[in-house]
Amino acid sequence: MTGYSIDTSEVEPANLIQLAEHLLDGLRITAALRDKLGSSYADVYHRQFDALHQLLTHLGHDHDFILLTVERTLGNGQPISSALVGPAAKKLAETICEHFGGDPDYAPEVMEPGWDAEGGRVIVWSDGVPDWAYLVRHGGASEYSGSTEFAPLPLPDGVRVEVVSPVAIRVLPA
Repeated sequence: MTGYSIDTSEVEPANLIQLAEHLLDGLRITAALRDKLGSSYADVYHRQFDALHQLLTHLGHDHDFILLTVERTLGNGQPISSALVGPAAKKLAETICEHFGGDPDYAPEVMEPGWDAEGGRVIVWSDGVPDWAYLVRHGGASEYSGSTEFAPLPLPDGVRVEVVSPVAIRVLPA
């Protein structure tokens, strides 16, 4: 990396994702200036990209994934957190269906990035246990499933979930 580096050794992963979001916002602005005003902004763009690349590498992502993520998020304004958790959200949706005894033909759906403009990826499943979203993290009995007791669902590494509604959760970087 040319120019400078970022010391991320003592920064929480959630704060690193916030930093990546800010770097991506700066990269979007610089890309627009570069496209509009010419090559005088190319060096700034490359330095910002290098900083973002270093940060995402520190979070465990490989070079090809980083290039694809930046390419997808740069042009469409999508938060980088949506791209980073996409694969984990898809895996989690499959696990939710199995865990709650769902029919694979009516499995949970991972919504498109930016579906609700809140970041991360949202999993919606209206064909499962009516309040499954409240049971994902801590387990327990559904108000609608009689005496069936559900265990907490193990989450993929590097993600956390928030309840959006009784039938939806948001998957975010841990």
